[in-house]
Amino acid sequence: PLVLRDHESSIRYLMKSYGFDGDNLRIVADLHPRYSSRKAAEKLAEKRGFRLQLIQHHFSHMASVMAERGHDPEKPAVGVIMDGVGYGLDGAIWGGEIIAWDGSEFRRLGRLEYHVMPGGDLATKYPLRMLASIMLKIMDEDEVTKFFEKMKFLEKMRYGLKELETCLRIVKEGKGPKTSSTGRFLDSVSALLGICFERTYEGEPAISLEENSVETCEIADVGDILVRDGENIEILTSEILRILLDELNTSSKGELAYIAQYLLGKALGEAASSLAKKFEVKELYVSGGAAVNHIILRGLADGSGLRILVNREIPANDGGIAVGQVYAAGLMEDLD
Repeated sequence: PLVLRDHESSIRYLMKSYGFDGDNLRIVADLHPRYSSRKAAEKLAEKRGFRLQLIQHHFSHMASVMAERGHDPEKPAVGVIMDGVGYGLDGAIWGGEIIAWDGSEFRRLGRLEYHVMPGGDLATKYPLRMLASIMLKIMDEDEVTKFFEKMKFLEKMRYGLKELETCLRIVKEGKGPKTSSTGRFLDSVSALLGICFERTYEGEPAISLEENSVETCEIADVGDILVRDGENIEILTSEILRILLDELNTSSKGELAYIAQYLLGKALGEAASSLAKKFEVKELYVSGGAAVNHIILRGLADGSGLRILVNREIPANDGGIAVGQVYAAGLMEDLD
C-alpha cells in the first residue's frame, strides 16, 4: 500500500538524517499482529538486524502521559486508558483499562466488562449492534427484540429484524471478537438515546453523545457496577445500561447521556482509587482517545479523589502512541 511505502521511506530518511544506524538500535512497534506499522517494523528489523520490541497499545498510551508529565519511572503509577481499540495481551480488543506501573513493568489490574462485537468492525460502524450485544447481558433475546421493535430501532438497521437476529445469535454463541472498549460502550448509549445510528467519521457516536449531554445531579451510586476479583476489578457497563433503561421514561435524553458518561468515569475512578491506595500514589494518569471527554474526566476525578493528569502537548489519541512506545521501551531497557 502507498501509505506503508511512504511510512517506510520516512523511517529510512529519519534514520539517515539522525544517524540512527548502530548495532544497539531497537525498533519499537505496536503489539497488534495486523497493523501495517508492525509489519514495517518487522521487515526493517529483519533486514538490518535490529532488535524488535512490541509494546501493548494501552501501555503506550499511559507511558505517553507519564513521559509528558515527568513521572519518576522508579516510582509506581496508576492510569486509566480509554479509547476505541487496542490489541490486548489476551487477544481481546482492549479499550477501557486500569493499568499500574510498579517500577518494573506495566500490568492491567482493571477493565470494562467484555462484550462481543457482532460482525466485528461492523459493530463499530453501526452502534445498534453493540447495543444489542450489551443488552443481551441483562435481557433475553425476546426482550431485546421487543425493545428494538418498540423503539423502532429495526428501521435503523440495514436488514431489520434479520440483522438483529443474526447479531443476537453471534453474541449468544460468542463467535465475535470480545472488547472492553470505552468507545463501543459510548457508541451503544448514543444509539440507545437515538443520537447516532451510524458512524460516518471516527468517534462520531461518542462525540455526539457528549455534545447532547445535559448536566444533572440525579445520578445513581456505582455500587453494583464494580466487581472485584482479588486485585483485579471489572466495571460492568451492562449495569450502567440497565440504569439507563430503568430511567428511560423519567429522564431526558440529555440527562441520560450525561449520567452514562459520568457513571462510567466515576466507576473507573473508584476502581483506580483502590489501586492508588495500594501503590501509595496520589495521581491518576489518563490517556486515550476518550480522555478528552470532560464528563468522564469529571466522574474520574469525583470517583477517585486523585489528581487527574492528562496529555496536554502530546495527543491523547493515537497521535501520541509513538512517544509512549519509545518511553516505555526506554523504561524496559533501563531494567534489562
